Amino acid sequence: MTGVHFEIESFSHGTLECRDLEVTKRFYREFLGLHCVRMSKRVCWVWLGGEWLIACIGAGAFKQPQEKQNRFALRLESSQAVEAAYAAAVAAAEEWQLAAVEAVEGPEEFRSFLLNDMDGNWWEIYSRAGTRYDDIFDHEQAPADEDRPAMIQFIKACSIDDLKTGTITRVEIEGKILAVYNIDGNYYATDAMCTHDEVDLAAEGELQGDIVECPAHFGQFHVPTGRPMARPCLIPLKTYNVCIEGYDLLIDIG
Repeated sequence: MTGVHFEIESFSHGTLECRDLEVTKRFYREFLGLHCVRMSKRVCWVWLGGEWLIACIGAGAFKQPQEKQNRFALRLESSQAVEAAYAAAVAAAEEWQLAAVEAVEGPEEFRSFLLNDMDGNWWEIYSRAGTRYDDIFDHEQAPADEDRPAMIQFIKACSIDDLKTGTITRVEIEGKILAVYNIDGNYYATDAMCTHDEVDLAAEGELQGDIVECPAHFGQFHVPTGRPMARPCLIPLKTYNVCIEGYDLLIDIG
């Protein structure tokens, strides 16, 4: 049976566990700046506005460390705010018994660091210029009885099985020639043609980390943002939102 069978009103909550509910509640409130309400002997609600919250459950000695890839993310307003938060975390690591504070990484447009708290839970503290989640999901406007209620502006470009790590793949969608990049398992799409010279970056460009270099005059672009990084390139490369559906990579060319 296919189709959507749940009339969902909104996301409600997710859960995580802690060892000492009172200590964790104080950490969330006083250090992370989250709102906390003790709901019962073993449950605290953690909230930052909106209709969604985290239910923190006191598990005591039964609490197991969380894997790094299973984490909550907190978005800050700028890369400078991320740097300041990192410095604060390092300074307060002993006070709050933080298990780890990893170094800040990423370009100016996407700065982040990971924090492992006293309960073994991981947090990603980051800033990201440009697109927010609302921008990505604005395309989901189809009525519920449509055959395909989601991603109606996204078009299949290729299978992710065809996108090897550290490579650029040339795709054509409705007459547009695009370059698709796999950078450490993260996928990006840009116009294929260099903005300085008519060189096909998908066919001839060299990927160096998250930078693509044009072989004609050695101009460079930052793939996630399209920003020119080295002369003679001065005009940004147009970027496109991408998403994964099953094993397919879809691109919004709107």
